[in-house]
Order: sequence, then C-alpha cells, then structure tokens
Amino acid sequence: MRSRLLFLLALLAAGAAAAPRLAADDFPELDLVKLQAKAKDYRHRAELLRRMVGAREAKIGEAQSQADALIQQARAQAQARAAAAAAAQSSAQQTAQFAGIFTQFLPGGDSMGAQILKSGVKGVAQGAVSAADAQAQQAGAEGAQIVAGAQSDSDTLMAQAATLQGEKKKLAYKARQYEQLADSLDMLAAGEVLRRRAQEQTQTLQDIDKQIESDRAFVKGLTVW
Repeated sequence: MRSRLLFLLALLAAGAAAAPRLAADDFPELDLVKLQAKAKDYRHRAELLRRMVGAREAKIGEAQSQADALIQQARAQAQARAAAAAAAQSSAQQTAQFAGIFTQFLPGGDSMGAQILKSGVKGVAQGAVSAADAQAQQAGAEGAQIVAGAQSDSDTLMAQAATLQGEKKKLAYKARQYEQLADSLDMLAAGEVLRRRAQEQTQTLQDIDKQIESDRAFVKGLTVW
C-alpha cells in the first residue's frame, strides 16, 4: 500500500509540473486540517480494532489450551482409576491363591469343622476377588464418564474459540477498511498539497508573464535619442 501511494504521488507531482494551469484550475480547494484529522481518527479506530483482535487471539489460545488440559487431566484420572483397580484385582487374586494354598495345611483333615473353615477362607478370598472385579468395572465406567464430561466441556470451549475466531476475522476486516480509508485521505491530502504548489507555480508564471509584458511595453515606449 505504501509503495502504491508513493507511486501515485509521484504521478501527481509529474502531472503538476507538466501542466500547472490544469492542476490549479480544475481541482477545488480542500481542508487539509480536516482531511488529516479524519485520517488520524481512522487510524486510531483501526489500532483499537487491532488491539481487540489481539485480545480475541489471546482468548482463543486460552480456550484451546484449557480444552486440551481438560482432556489430558480426565484421561490421567481415568488411567489412575484403572491402574488402582487393576492393582486391587491383582492383590485379590494373589490373596485367593494364597488362601487356596493355606487351606490345604489347615488341621482337621476332612472333618466338618475343617471343611467349614476352609470354605469360609475360600469364600472370603473369592469375595475379595469379586469385589475387586466390581471395583475395576466401576472404575472403568467412572473413567469413561470423566473423559466424556471433559470432552463435553472441551467441545464447549472449542465452540467458544470458534465464535471468537469469527469475531476476530470481522474485527480484522473492519480494521483494514479503516486503514484503507486513512490511506485514501492521506493520498487526497497529498494531492491537495501538490495542487496548491501547482497553483502557486501558476500564479508565479502569470506574474512573470505580466512583468515581461510590462517590460516589453516599457521598452517599446522608449524614445530613441
């Protein structure tokens, strides 16, 4: 944009130098102060919008980071629950195996009391295994629920990020419009400066022409002695 503006200004300057009377007569006078003030105002608005764009970008980054963190945290919690449940299952199974070996060495042989004792020990061990299995299933279900909840929250955050992205694009587009308006007004002000210079050159040429005609008339009016 800057190079294009300089090119146009160069063309205006060349045109003013080549045909000053055309530049002086064909363009109305413009208020440079108002033009420059308006251009400054547009650039200020564009700067404010650019700041808003930056704020939207920061919020988008925060939303995306938070969404990723929620998913990672939920997965870590689910994995921790699954690991604890697996450890409990392994411990219960080892206990059941130990109980099975232990009952073989209980005194009493095949007596009713011994059988009841062995059955009770095995029942307790098997109950621990069943409880551990149930805890593992519950841990899996809870882990899946945690991940699903985190995914839902993550989707909400990503939807907010998408909305902010749309707002950012609109703000950036409006900022570009203000910048283009400011460039146009700056170009118009530069053209007005050149026009005034051309007008001054025109007046100077007219004054020179008048002086030449005056000197010529003076010379013609001289009496030769």
